[in-house]
Amino acid sequence: MYFMSKRNFPHKKLIFFEVIIFEFIIIALLIFITEGNISNPYKIQKVTGDYLLEEQKNNSDICKYFYSLKIGNKSRRDFCYYTKEKPENVIRIMALGDSFVKCSYLPLNETWPKLLEKKLTTIQNNYSYQVLNFGIAGLGAKEKVDLLFDDGIDYNPDIIIFHYLCDDLNPSEITLNMSETEYKNWIKTSNYTLLFQNEAEPNLKRLAEITRKNNIKVIVLFDPSWIIFQCDYQEKMVEQISKENNWGFLDLSPILEKYDEKDLLNASETYHPTTFGNQIRADAIFGYLSSNKYLNY
Repeated sequence: MYFMSKRNFPHKKLIFFEVIIFEFIIIALLIFITEGNISNPYKIQKVTGDYLLEEQKNNSDICKYFYSLKIGNKSRRDFCYYTKEKPENVIRIMALGDSFVKCSYLPLNETWPKLLEKKLTTIQNNYSYQVLNFGIAGLGAKEKVDLLFDDGIDYNPDIIIFHYLCDDLNPSEITLNMSETEYKNWIKTSNYTLLFQNEAEPNLKRLAEITRKNNIKVIVLFDPSWIIFQCDYQEKMVEQISKENNWGFLDLSPILEKYDEKDLLNASETYHPTTFGNQIRADAIFGYLSSNKYLNY
């Protein structure tokens, strides 16, 4: 530290330059941080956190992708080697959904997108297959389409599997912070027809516009597992919208009802799919893709 006295007066110029250099470094760091946040709609970091399984904590191949959404800061997870630039001779499938797609309580390889990818590797043709996990907990129809528009479209998917759960008509900004009791009471007093018309339907139309513009095929995976909601009306309407847009429509209802619920859903994880439940979904989707010639390019 220099003191401004007659004795050290010759050093004033040196002090001045030191201050200038220090300020330059600070400004440069601020610009770097700010530009990083502006140019990147999401952040990437290695998977860490106590809520993750031990084998995931030290897996350098798994990344978390962070998003700042109106419903809060959220993340998805996937293998780091999926680049936005799609490799040649690759058919890229995007699994777009919520916690039923993410399944953060399971190892990544036990989620249905990765189980589906594993089955697709058995196909012998001139293509290889990637199934990207774009599952983020808490998303409704609006947020799923937002995620696709803001980031997912840059990954150039050939097919989108849009996982439609019966709570997709949720206005997430309203219901996200409700207690369980408040949420159940809200559901009991809700008008399902009006909710669907205001929340789900317009965002399915947005999905149609985005995918049509980018020449992306869509398959709606209708999942009735979230039984707290009434699904019959939604099932009818989503199937109708799918037909209007020439989308595929795979209803899991007749498939899942063949099995005992305790084998399909994990009660300790708020009734989210078990590994077996994920495998059933992967098998059903693989069969649908194969029988409807989605894999014939």
